[in-house]
Parts: sequence; structure tokens; C-alpha cells
Amino acid sequence: MLTAKQFAKISTLVTMTGVLALSAPSGAWAQCGTLLDGDGVATADPVYFECNDGNTPFEFFPLTQGTWTNVTVNWGDGSAPEFFAVWDNLNAISHTYPYQEHTTYNLTFTTATCSASAILEKSVLVNPAIVVPEGWPTGACAPATLSFVNGSTNVTPDTEFTWTFDDGTTLTAGASNEGATVNHLYDAFTTGCQREVNLTATNACRTSEFGVPAAVTIDYINIWDRDNPLIDASATVLCWPENTVDLWNVSEMVCFNNGNTQQRKERWDFGGPFGPSGTSEIDWRPWINSDPVTLTFPGVGEYTISLAIENYCGTDEQEITIVVREPLTAEVAGPTFVCEGESLEFTATATGADWFEWDFYGTDQYWYPSQTGNMTWTYNTSGVYDLTVQVGLDNQSESCVAEAIHQIEVQPKPQANIVLSDTQGCDMLTVDAEEAVREGISYEWTLPDGSTVAGPEVADIELTTVGSHLFGLAVTATNGCVRMVNETVDIHPSPVASFTAGAVCEGETTAFTDLSLPNGSDTLVSWNWAFGDAGTSSDRHPEHMFMGGGDFTVTLEVSDPYCAASTSQEVTVSEAPDLDISSNVTEGCSPLFVDFSATSNGSVVWTFGDDNGGDGDVVSHTYLGDPTLEVMYPVTAQAINEFACTTEATLEVRTLPSSDASFSVSPAACSPFTPVFNNESARATSYKWLFEDGTFSEEVEPTHVFNNTTGFLQAESVQLIAYADNGCHDTTGAPVTVKPEAFFNMVLDQTEACSPFSMMAPEVNGAQNHMWSFGDGTPNSMVPNPVHEFENNTDAPVTFTLTLEAENSFGCPGSVAREVIVNPSPVAEFTADIQSGCAPLTVTFEEMSQRATTYAWNYGDATTASGLNGTAHEHTFELEGFDLISRAVTLTVEAEGGCTDAHTLAVEVYPEVVANPVGALEGCAPWQSDLTAEGYAGASNHNITWTLPEGDTFEGVDLQRTFVGLEGQDEELTLGLSITSPFGCQAHSTVTATVHHTPVSDFTLSDMAACAGTEIALLDASMYADEVTLDWGDGTGSAANSVGTHAFDNDNFEPMVVEVVQTATTAFGCEAHTSVNHTVFPKVTADFVAPAPACAPLTLTLVNQSTNANGTFTWDFGDGSPTSSSAQPSHLFDTDADASSVYTIQLNATSTYGCADSTSHEVEVHATPIADIEVLDQAGCYPLEVTFGNHSVGGEAYIWSYGTGLNSDEPALEHTVEYFNPTSNVLTYAAVLTASTSTGCSSQDVAYIEVLPQVNARIEGGFTGCAPLEVDFLNLSDGAASYTWDFGDGGQSATAHASHVFTTTLGEDATYTVSLVAESIYGCTDTAQVSVQVFAAPTADFVTSSTQMTYPATTVTLSNTSMAGESASHYWTFGDGQVSYEAQPEPHAYDTWGTYDITLEVDNGYCSSVASTAIQIVAPSPTIGFTGEGAGCAPLTVQFENLSTYASSYRWEFSDGSVRSDDSPVHVFNEPGVYDVTLHVEGFDGSELVESHSAVVEVFPTAQAAFSLNPNHVMVPGQPVFFLNLSEGATQYSWDFGDGATSIAETPIHEYLQAGVYDVSLTADNTWGCSTTFTLPEAVLAEEGGMMVFPNAFTPSSTGSTGGYYDANSYDNDVFRPMHVGIETYELMVFTKWGEMIFHSNEVGIGWDGYVQGKLAATDVYAWKATATLSNGERLQQLGNVTLLAR
Repeated sequence: MLTAKQFAKISTLVTMTGVLALSAPSGAWAQCGTLLDGDGVATADPVYFECNDGNTPFEFFPLTQGTWTNVTVNWGDGSAPEFFAVWDNLNAISHTYPYQEHTTYNLTFTTATCSASAILEKSVLVNPAIVVPEGWPTGACAPATLSFVNGSTNVTPDTEFTWTFDDGTTLTAGASNEGATVNHLYDAFTTGCQREVNLTATNACRTSEFGVPAAVTIDYINIWDRDNPLIDASATVLCWPENTVDLWNVSEMVCFNNGNTQQRKERWDFGGPFGPSGTSEIDWRPWINSDPVTLTFPGVGEYTISLAIENYCGTDEQEITIVVREPLTAEVAGPTFVCEGESLEFTATATGADWFEWDFYGTDQYWYPSQTGNMTWTYNTSGVYDLTVQVGLDNQSESCVAEAIHQIEVQPKPQANIVLSDTQGCDMLTVDAEEAVREGISYEWTLPDGSTVAGPEVADIELTTVGSHLFGLAVTATNGCVRMVNETVDIHPSPVASFTAGAVCEGETTAFTDLSLPNGSDTLVSWNWAFGDAGTSSDRHPEHMFMGGGDFTVTLEVSDPYCAASTSQEVTVSEAPDLDISSNVTEGCSPLFVDFSATSNGSVVWTFGDDNGGDGDVVSHTYLGDPTLEVMYPVTAQAINEFACTTEATLEVRTLPSSDASFSVSPAACSPFTPVFNNESARATSYKWLFEDGTFSEEVEPTHVFNNTTGFLQAESVQLIAYADNGCHDTTGAPVTVKPEAFFNMVLDQTEACSPFSMMAPEVNGAQNHMWSFGDGTPNSMVPNPVHEFENNTDAPVTFTLTLEAENSFGCPGSVAREVIVNPSPVAEFTADIQSGCAPLTVTFEEMSQRATTYAWNYGDATTASGLNGTAHEHTFELEGFDLISRAVTLTVEAEGGCTDAHTLAVEVYPEVVANPVGALEGCAPWQSDLTAEGYAGASNHNITWTLPEGDTFEGVDLQRTFVGLEGQDEELTLGLSITSPFGCQAHSTVTATVHHTPVSDFTLSDMAACAGTEIALLDASMYADEVTLDWGDGTGSAANSVGTHAFDNDNFEPMVVEVVQTATTAFGCEAHTSVNHTVFPKVTADFVAPAPACAPLTLTLVNQSTNANGTFTWDFGDGSPTSSSAQPSHLFDTDADASSVYTIQLNATSTYGCADSTSHEVEVHATPIADIEVLDQAGCYPLEVTFGNHSVGGEAYIWSYGTGLNSDEPALEHTVEYFNPTSNVLTYAAVLTASTSTGCSSQDVAYIEVLPQVNARIEGGFTGCAPLEVDFLNLSDGAASYTWDFGDGGQSATAHASHVFTTTLGEDATYTVSLVAESIYGCTDTAQVSVQVFAAPTADFVTSSTQMTYPATTVTLSNTSMAGESASHYWTFGDGQVSYEAQPEPHAYDTWGTYDITLEVDNGYCSSVASTAIQIVAPSPTIGFTGEGAGCAPLTVQFENLSTYASSYRWEFSDGSVRSDDSPVHVFNEPGVYDVTLHVEGFDGSELVESHSAVVEVFPTAQAAFSLNPNHVMVPGQPVFFLNLSEGATQYSWDFGDGATSIAETPIHEYLQAGVYDVSLTADNTWGCSTTFTLPEAVLAEEGGMMVFPNAFTPSSTGSTGGYYDANSYDNDVFRPMHVGIETYELMVFTKWGEMIFHSNEVGIGWDGYVQGKLAATDVYAWKATATLSNGERLQQLGNVTLLAR
């Protein structure tokens, strides 16, 4: 419905947008506008919705855009149409409709020239609600069926419901689901806590007003399941004699936090007396978390242990198997007598073992793992060793480990040391060598050239190449062991000197970069520079400043450890640029804006002195400065010229100090407010104050009045500008807070009612410290929402004034008043002259009411009336169907002021009998009638008779007869129908049926057969027809009979027979048909493919595409040649070389039926050019240059294809091309010239070029190695027949693949350049080169200060006696993870005892040597001692400090049964008691010590905190959370609910007031102060929103009124009040069945206790209405009935 306010709004819209009038004939007296829908949008057929759920009539305003004149409106409710002279947005029309909950009205608007229609839908907004009646379950173990009641209100027939249950299932239903019980099965494995059940509802009103359905959700459904049992074990396999294992209950809990709060329990079955203290089981006990259970088994075997767990939904069980097996045994085999440094193979065997670990020295310090029993090891130090191997099982107990020992004797090798006469040299060197130790019985030398010599010394070995040269020596001792030693002589090449310089400017520092490179592996060690201006430097990359411009010669000399080289360069020094700078200002107030300018012949870059800069000849900058003091900024400009030379200039800028503006203002006060300003500025001499209202003041501390009428706390900004004596100023601001004046708004839910009128004073937003006066002489009230009863004992309405005086939340006073009207009540009465009869039944009613002013009649048949008072009036009752009905006629009267009363009488109406034959009443002869008495198909108790024209009668509902009719004319029949009901009601009617005549069809054709396209004539002979049509049978459709000729098409290959049909039809539609066959011969189509333009000479084969031409063909080629009768002829077309020709080709085709057709196409023949090549040189060697000449005729464009893959469009008459041949064969290339024209015609000429094969000399790679170095060269040359090798050392060869041995002089490296010349059979050659570099090998050796020491003596001094050049690298490993790269390392200290291998590797980058020695550090004897004690709550953690030294292992024994092996353990004592501690120490030398401390630990019992809660999802405010305390061993409790609230109750109930996610903590404590805290993160989700559910009955207390106060968590039923959550505002009203309000409450905590004016109300049904606003802003409104049951 459109309210008056909405109507005014849309009317204004229409006025603003203008009037749109419908067009009407000139001079017409009526005018029409355009209808608007409920949103003010112009539309042809608007639909309006009235969704008021009140039970009173409503007024409807249709809307128009434009003006209607003389319009008649039918409102669609059965009332008389209304006439309006003018209707537009300024002259509204309206209509009052009686109350209907759900109906549709069809409206029409009619003038003399136009009309429009609209639909008005009267309905209500459906409100969904889910009800779980008290006592129905909301939680269960799956599978479970839970039930819910659809408590929705305002359900209309078009309502649609959708249920969802949070488990993937959905249920949809219609309006019949209202009030229904919905059962839902929750299957197992869909477990979940806090499941949501959602109900959405929608109908036409919901869709039109909101566009989406309404929804309601409950989220306290809990579906639980059994817990999942799980066992964790310290080990599942033990090796005897180990026989203990720890087990833990690690089962998964289902819904631990929500709802499934049944005490969880566990039960252990150990399968025998293996548990603690010999127990076989642990019977059911509480379980939240579990300490380990220790089992002890009697011997080898398999043991099965089971764990059962129980919760609210039942029990479940799991088993685990522990295996105790026999221990493993191990054996090891391998060599027993070897020389040091040999690689040895060992094999360990142990049946069933999964892993192997090896200790090769028997020290139990270093273990090497292997996956199998095979191991390889090398002993580098002589001695006797106990090889130990351990075996075990994967991931099992330490008891499943076995060990075996194998002894090995390692013999020493003889000591050997090579002494060289020289180890370093440049270019070449002569060397003598001897062995200095002489412990061998034989000596064999390997010289750098690969030769061998016997004896302890060699002399005069010449080394002539750069590189490392290796001397090798094998020394054999008397025990047969052989030691190999090596020494290297290094021959170094000279370095290469090179450098580069940066930009060189006079007066600036120039950087010189050394680019010198050493040859070989040496490094440069010195650099000597001379800069040409008497300056020098020894830096590698020096910097130098030239003081003047010009050219200077710079020289660099570089040296490596052995050689030197030098180089020189000319350096040009450039001049610096000019620079002069200035600024527009040099001082001022901060911030200071300065413009800088520069004059220079270079580019200028600025630095402003405050970490900022710029670039350019003119720049600007702002200085922020310091307001308290003067600041100086140094400004620097740098000019840079094209040589990158720079010049700098500087100046200074200063910023002056300024004032500091500051003030404070007095605290907030009520409006109007004059605050006090305190000026706290510094360094200021004058001021200016600026206010938000546009005013200002120049006082030191001004006076200003602030006003606030907003209703909220308001802050207005005030600005202060403080000026210093130098003119600089500062600005600050602060808000002035003004409390609002008190303005209250009182909104009364009801301002007018019938006497007595009981009302609760409304909630007045923002009001505090209330004082109410009621205007009826009764005392005032200070209650915030008092209940007051107004009475009116007069015959006219009485007005009372309700006044509130109060303060707002800021303490500011104010008042508000409203008027309340109390009206008197009438009595309704009337009589009826008859109360039963057949429909239509007319009854006369006489009204006799008292004190009424308005009268509303409801006749019980959906019709109503108003008025009709003081006189008799009639009403007619209609009734269809077969059953009688009783109509309740109600008169509702209203007195002045609106109070009402009603009176009802019953009228019994018998159904009306209607004789109405239905069915077709006309047809073509012969006509078969099929008539039915409408509505009586199932009326077996009625008498039904049919009467025919001849007087015959038939009984029954249906009349089925055949009527023949007349020829050439129609016949009419009169049929009668009589019906009598069981109530004696009768009806009779007659109908007229018409039998229409049938026409005659007949015609002939002019030709029965003809060619396609021939015109065929038709002769008509039909009769009695009003219309005759023809169907020619060829798909062209029907034609009028007047169309006398027709031409047929036939594109098929065969003749076509068509059926020509004539249809004769009467005006009624009776038809007759006649047909004749006609033969159509195929259509001939002459066609051939149109030839494309082509180049001469053109031989063209013509493609005939003619259809149905099975007769003859005739071709004319258009060039004067004879015609052709061939179906597909070929013809040669030609033209002159310099011109094109066009010819017309024509084809004539016929068929055997005598049909013919012809067609023609043109063909264009283009001229063709002549290509001609002239070549000067057609053969030669690779690469070959060939000159081509172009002598073509007639060409417009040319393409050259040279046969090499290269093409060009070279237009020159002569050009040159280079040819290659990378193969081993002679190649011939075909060079092709293509001459072409713009029409695409072309010709070609070819010339053949012969190119001899390519020769390519190539050697695979370069070569490097130690002397003597034998190199096999791989010749990869192509196209050669002979080869010449030069090896660079005087050697040569003529073989294809040469081999050569390269040597060097002793201690010198050498590099050789090898050349290969390859020659082909044609005399062509190519040369390739590679380098060969040859080095000598080093010999590693060293001496140790000692090989055995006792800890803590661990330092070893090493002496490197290796024979190696200075460029060789040294790599030491000390056996403890430490390494050194020094040739002579510092003395090395070991951190602990053990056997360590010291290894030295000497490497020159190509050859290397390794030496190794073993050092043994013997372990010391241990000492024992420890500290540690404690007393506290279980579990108690005690830190023990181990004071023992030099121990290999520790065993801590605690009297709680625990054993530890760590150094300084931190032990947790879980059970209360007094405990002893014992420490066992074992030394690395095998000795043992024991120390015990008694009663050092005392443990007190600890309270165990645990709890659960329900629900975990609540609406705020109003929905409590219930907490269940599951703590053990506790005497006091402390709860933290996460919202700032706490409790010390054992089992509290808490209500959250604000939305949020809250963690909940419980701290449980006991008499020893041993507490634990259990925290449930995100335990409660509190959301805004809520619900409100009322009961349908209650039993008030008979002992007197309680004032309606109740306990929200109680299950008492003595107060009528809602179950509610999240309600912010609230109103409840209770009425008698006569509409009298007997209770009112604005507080959700106050319900109706069944008492009215101090007396218990009678047992009866009462109506109630409740409205509430939820915390999320949603507004709820509910209506219903409640039954008061007296006790």
C-alpha cells in the first residue's frame, strides 16, 4: 500500500519530471495519463503490494504521471465503480479496502478514449521461526533423529519454506509446513558440535519489499560420536634381558570442547601380571590426559595389550603387540697383517640385523655406519688395532645391539725424504736429487720425463719448459713395505704487465687500475709506477693527482715471486670547468624558500646542507630550520664538464628562530559553554585566535561562547597564531569539547485507547534521573518506565498529558511531553428475518446497536458493508457446489474514539442449482454432440434430464447424439436441460445448436504434363463454398482460387509429379478437398567454370557444370576457331608477346525433353617475358667470386636464386656473388634467373657454377699434465689428403694422427705450441694450433713432535718436510675436523682424547702428493660429584649440576624408578613423595665411581584443572554459558571468562554482554598452593543477534503477584515470558479476547505473572503481541495466544 507520505513523495517526483499525456483525437473531451508502480516508475500494467499485517481496512492511492480527465475506476473489490473528473499528482484518488489477509484485486481505469489496468496484491510478510519445545532433545549420539517445529507466522498460501541441517541435506516445503513437526536423521560420521538448523521463508510480500527470503537459525544442536582409541609405545620390539616398555593413551577425543561432556574413562588390559606392581589390568578410571604406563615382561615372547576408552556415546578398543626376542650375535672377518696405507676389506655377519656401525680403532669415539656387513678401510699409522662392529634393529630398543672385535697388526713403511738442489726457477733449470733418510734396501726414481733410475741419488737433470716437474721415488724396507714420495720443481713464466686509467682531470685524483696477469699459477707480488711528472707509487691500484694539463707517460713494472715485466701508456690530463654561484636570500624565517643560480661552462649539481640536493643552473629549495635557534646551512655547487672534470663553490644560508604557539582549554561543559583559555606560547609578542564560527580574537586569552544542539558530545577546533618579535610566527590548534543541550524525544507505542488504558511509559533515549507526571492528578513517578492506568468514565474522549523531566547522559537537564487520549466503548446488536434457504438466499437484517458511531458488516462470505444502521437491509448469499454451508454474519460497531464491539448470527445456505450445458454448440454436418451439465459430473444424488427437438428425453450428465444436417444450408436445434438437488433446489435452461452444411470441391488443369517454367491454367467447378484455395503441390503454399495460372520448377534429374489440391471452405469452416496430378519435366541450366586470366600460350580445358542437359552441347571460343560439340572441350589460346587478349566463350545446352539454356564467360590471356643469364667465371676454388649479367627481355621484375639458399631481387645488369664449399666433394650450384611481369607471367634461365671443396684443419683440444706427458693428438681436419705436424720442441710428423712425448727440465714447467698443416688434393691448405702444458709433481712429507700423549697434554708441533714449489698449495687435516692451508701450520691442540690421523696434501693444481701420521691422546681417570635439590608441586622439575670430570658415561638413578644418562639432567618428578638421587660415573679408562644424595627432593600433589562448557556459540546479550568443572584434587577455583569477568564458583554460569571470540581459563588450586590452569582457546563465539520464543500456556502462582520478575535460567512456568537471547529493546502486551490490554512491559526481565490489578486472572486464552530489537539491529515482531491455567 502507498501511504500518504509515499504518495506525496512520488507526486513531487511526477511534478518535477513533467506530465506525459497519451495522445487523443483532436477535440476529444477526455484525457489520459500514465500509471506509475509502487516505486514511482511509469509502466503499462503496474502491480502494487499491500503488506500490512494489521486487521483493519486500508486506504490505497494509485499513482499517475500526467493528467486523467473523466475517468471511471473499478477497484476490483465488488464495490461500485467511481467517477473522477480530474486525476493527477495534485488531485489524488484513493479507495478504502476491507481487511483481507491474502487476496488479489484487478483494477481498471477507463475514459472515453483510453484505458489501463493494474493489480493490487494484499498479503502479509511471512516470518520464519523454529521451535524446539521444552523437553525435546537438542543433542544426541549419531545416528539420531531430532525434531523441530515450524513456528512461522503470517504464512500465506504462496509461502515457500527451505530447511537446511548443516550436514549437506535440504528440505523444501510449501505453506502446509506451517506448524508441522520436521524430523531429521543425523547419520554417523556427520558428527559435529554446535550444528546449525536454518529455516528460510518467502512469499510475494517478502520478494517485493526485500528481494530475499527471511531466515532464522538455531545453532545449539550437538551430534556426538565415540572417541577414537590410540596407543603410543616407547618400543614395540625388545631384546632380552630388556623387558620394560612405556605405553601412553593418545586417543583422539570427539567434540572435546562442546556438549560431549560425559566423564571420559580408560581401561587397560595387559594380558597378564605385567603392569605396575604386577597388575594385570587398570580398571575404568577417569581420563583427560594420560601419564605413561610401564609394563615388565617375564621372558621372550609376544604380548598383546588392549586399551578401552569410554565417553558419552559408548566405548571403543584398540590392541598393540610388544615382542620380546632373543638378543643378536655378531661376527667379523678380515685381514690381520698389513702395511700402513693399504685399503682393507672387512665382513660382519649378524642374523636379522638391520644396521651395522664400525669403530676401526676400538676407542668408542668414532662410529661409521653401513647398511650391509661389508666395509673398506685404510690404516695410515702402524700399530695393533681392535676393530669393533656393532649391529642392531631399526627403531627399536637399545637392548637389541650386539658387538664383535677383530684385531689387526699394521706394519710401518720406511721413512723417505727427497732433497733437491733447487725447487724454483724461471724458464729452465738443472737439478740434482738425493734421498736423505736411507732406511730402504732399494731405491727407484721416476724422473720428470718419465724415465726411471735406480740408486739413492740422481744428478744433472735438465728442465726446459714452464710448469711443475715431478721427481718420484719408491723406497722398499726390509719388511717388504714400500713408501712412495714425490718432490716438485716449478719453472715459472714471466708475467704480462698492463693497466688502464680513469678520467684524468687537473687537480683531481685519478685512479689507475692494474690489469697485469701472471703466467701459470703464480701471483703478482709487487707493482712500481712512474707517472711522468716525478710521481711514483708501489700500490697495485694507485691514485694520482696531476696539477696541470697535458700529456704524460705512465710506466708500470710488475713482479711475481720469480719474474718481472713492464709497460707504458700516454695519459692526457684535461682542464677543470669555471663556476660562480649566488642566491636571492641568505637568511629568513623557517621554513625559508631560497632561489640559487650558477654561472659555469659545465653542468652544475647542488648540495643544500640539509641532506638534500638538486641540479641545474637555477634551483630552489625550502629550509625547515629550528624554531628555537638560528641554523646555518653550508651550500655547495659542483660543476662538471665534458671531460668529467669538476670545480666546487660554496656559500651559507641561515634560518631565524620563531615563536612556539601553545595553549590549553578548560574541560567540557554543557551548552552554551564559555571555556577558559590558558595561553602557554613561548617566544611570542602578539596573538590571533581563530574560531570555527568565523570569528577571531587578538587578546592574549580570549572569551568565546560555544553552542551544541546535536545531541552528541561535540569538539570545535580553535587555532592560535603566535607572532615573534622578528616577525616569524607559529600556529597550533586544540578542540573545545561541548556537552549537548538536553533534547528528549518521547515515542508512545499507543497514544489512544479504550478505557481503562494501562500503559508503560516508553524508553526515552538518553534520559536519566526520570520524573514522570501523568496529567490525571495521580502522584509523580521516578521509575524509568512506570506502568500507569488511565480511566475515562464519560461518553466522550478524554485527553491526558504525560510529561517527563530528566537529564541526558552528559548531565544536562531537559523535558518532553505527549498527549494520551482515552475513549469510551459501544454495544453491538442486530436480528435476521430468515436464517436458512437455497442460494441465492436474500436475508433482511435489522441493526439495534447502542452508543455506536460506525458500523461494519461481515457476512461471512468474503463480502462486507459499512453503515446500514438504524434500519433494515438485505444481503444475498451465494453458494455453489453440493454441500450446504453456515455463514457467520458479524456486526462490528465503533464508538467515538475508536472502541469497538461485535455481534454474530449464523445463516444456513443451501447450494444453488445451475443448469448450464457446456460443450460445442455447432459443427459441420454430420455433427456429433458432446454436451455436459457443467459441475455435475460427480453429483449422483441430483436428477438431470435432457430434452431434444423431437421431444425425446435422456437422463444423465452427458448428451452425445449425431445430427445429419441439410444440403447447402445450416440447421438449428433447440436442446433443454433440467436439474433438481437433494435440498429441493431446481434449475432449467435451453440452448440452440447449429449444424452447418458441407461444400463441394471440383476443378481441371489445362496441361497434365509440361516443362518446368510453363504456365498451367486451372478451371474451377466447386459449389456451396465461401472460400476456395489451391495448393499447387510444389511447396509454394496455398493460393486463392482466383489465381488461374501457375509455373512449376524442377531442378532434379528426373520428371516430377506434383499433386494439385483444391480446398473448398464455408464461412463456418466446413471443408471439402479435390486433387489432380501434374508432371513437371526437369529444368535445363547451362553452366561451366569461368576460366581465370593466364599467361600465353594457354591450353584451357573447359569444365562443363550444366545440369539436366542430357541432349546436345555447342561451344563458341570467341577467337574465330570452329565451334565444338564436346561436353568438356580443350582449346589453345595465344596472344602477342607484348599485349594481352580477351576472348568470349559461349555454351548452348539442351535436354531430351526439348528444353534448352545458354551461358558465356570471358578469358584474358597475358604476354610472357624472356629470361637470359650471362656468366663470366663458372668454375673455381673455394671461396669463388662469380659475376652475373642480366640480358632478359620483357621482364618487369627479377628474382635471382644462386643455388646456395641465397636469393635476391638485384635489378642491376651486372653483380657479383661469392660461393662456398664446406664439403669434401666438388659442388655444382644451379643459378636461376626468373623474369616476371605484373600480371604474374614469368620465364627462367639457368647457369651452373662449380666450386672446389673446402680444407679445414682442426686438432681436438689443448693438453695439460705432469712430465713425462704422452699426448695422442686427434686430427679432426676435413678435406685434406696430407698433413705436416710441428710439436714445438723440435719434433715433427707427417702422419694423420700423431703421438708425442713432452718433457721438461727438472723443476721447470713448459708450454709447447703444436701446429698442423692440412693440404687437399687440389693443393689448398689450412693450419690449426693447440697448446701443451707440462708440469713437475710435488712430494708431501712432515714430522710430528710426538705421536702419543695423555690428556690434557694435547698440543702437537708439525714440521713440513715436503718437496714442493712455492706456488704449491698445502692442505692439512688434523683428524678432529680442523684444517689448515698454511705450508707450516701453528702447533695444533686437540680438544679431547682419542686417535687422530694428521694428513698433508700438497697440490700444484695438476699433480699432488699425500702424507699421513696417527696421533694418540690417552684418556685421563674420572672424578665424581653433583648438586641439585628441590621441593614443590607435581610435576616438579629439578635441575641437577654434574661436577664430575673425565667421564665417558653417566647413570643417574632416581628413587621414582627413572634412570637418566645425560650429563646434567633436568628431571621431572610427576608423583608426590620424597626422593633420593644416585650418580654412577664411568671413565674413559674403564674405572667407575658412585655418589648418592638422600631425601633431596620433596614433591607435593598438584590440582588438575579441567572443564567443559555448553553452548559455545551464544547471542548477546542474554544467552548464558554453563560451565562444568572437571578438575581433580582441587579445593579452590578461579575462572577467567575472557571478557574481563572472573568467578571463584566451582561451577559458574556466565553471560557475555559484547560480541567477540573469547578464551576461557580455569585455575585449580589446593592447600599446598599447587595449581594448574586449563585454557580453552576460542572457547565461546558471542555474536550480535538473538531470538525470542514464547510458550503457549503457563500456570501462575496462586500465592500472589510477583511483579512479573523471573529467573531467566529457571524452568518455572509461573510467569508468561519469552526464552530470549540478544534483546536490546523490548515490548510485551497482553489482551483479553475482547481486545482489552491487561498487561504491558518494556523490560524483557519482567513478564506477566497472571495478575491484573492485583487479582489472578481467570483461566482463559489471552492474546499477546511482542516486539524486540536484537543486538545486531534486527527487529522482531510476534503475535500469538497463551492459555492461563489456574493451579
